Amino acid sequence: MRIGFFFGEVKRIYREAFASLVFIGITALFLSVLLNLFIGGYIYTRKVTMRNSVYLKARVYLKEDTESGIKKLFSVLLKYNPYVDSVSFINKKRAEEEFKKNFPEFGDLLKLFSTNPLPENYELYLNYTLLSQDRLNHFKKEIQAFPFVDEVYLQGLFVFRFFLLEKITYFILVSFVIMFFFILSMITRGSIRAAVERKRDLLKVYWLLGGNTEDLIGPFQVAGLLSGVLGSAFASLLLYVPFVFFTIPLWTLSIAPFLTAFIIIIVVREVIEVSIS
Repeated sequence: MRIGFFFGEVKRIYREAFASLVFIGITALFLSVLLNLFIGGYIYTRKVTMRNSVYLKARVYLKEDTESGIKKLFSVLLKYNPYVDSVSFINKKRAEEEFKKNFPEFGDLLKLFSTNPLPENYELYLNYTLLSQDRLNHFKKEIQAFPFVDEVYLQGLFVFRFFLLEKITYFILVSFVIMFFFILSMITRGSIRAAVERKRDLLKVYWLLGGNTEDLIGPFQVAGLLSGVLGSAFASLLLYVPFVFFTIPLWTLSIAPFLTAFIIIIVVREVIEVSIS
């Protein structure tokens, strides 16, 4: 009997405040489409940045007379540098193989030399998340200051453009999440308040007679959730195919409906508690 009364109240709320509830649904749909786009955009730019981060490298070329003991100590020093993810030592033989692989048309030039002229070097894969252009230049100067280092070459500096884009999309995403809370809360508060005003006297009498607060709040929460979450879920469904195409995790499409449900539950409770107090 109580369940029937509960859902009967939900139906009555829909009949009496249909326009207000539809407005909540449309607002949730529009905001959720934008939120999903920003989430997808941030995840995709992060994936692109990480995919290209392997190109951010440094080549440290050693002088010919560098002793083997110094090479070992220098390897350890580089491995413990916070900006370096991994270190690979390229001896003369490997340097020759790389040269022939990368420049096959010039491979015969090495035959003109009695000994291998290619210098030994270190290939460093760098951590782009800890670096900036200024830090990278400072890192280069520090490495080049060692007397046995001949030259330091940096590769893949374009990664910083992707990293900047990633930070911009992250800032936009965080800003929009705040806007999402604010706008949906404001719209829900106004719409539910309009629905509550039509039944305010009845609700207050019911509460004064000892009625359960949850029984008053529940139908309005369910009505608001049906409108808001359905609108938000439909927005997520619209972006299902683009997320699959760009290989963005599909679980992120559930963020908007959950946020919508959370906001509506909190706001409806607040509006009704203020109305009957």
